Amino acid sequence: MTDWQPIETAPKDETEIDVWAIPPKGPGCRVTNVCWTRMTDWDGREFEGWTGMYPVRFGYRHEPTHWMPTPAPPKS
Repeated sequence: MTDWQPIETAPKDETEIDVWAIPPKGPGCRVTNVCWTRMTDWDGREFEGWTGMYPVRFGYRHEPTHWMPTPAPPKS
């Protein structure tokens, strides 16, 4: 497995990756299958950002600090 890398070096071509993210309060956590993509907000405005960065259990946005490639699935 690859070591964590700074988020500034993450691919921004819709490749799925895992990120380490820090919420405004509380500990950090690993968020899996995240990618940089174009999205639309509630008002229909388009923007770019990381998918999967709004976990319901915390209720606010996590900010990714590091990334690594998504591991391969089990062979069996």
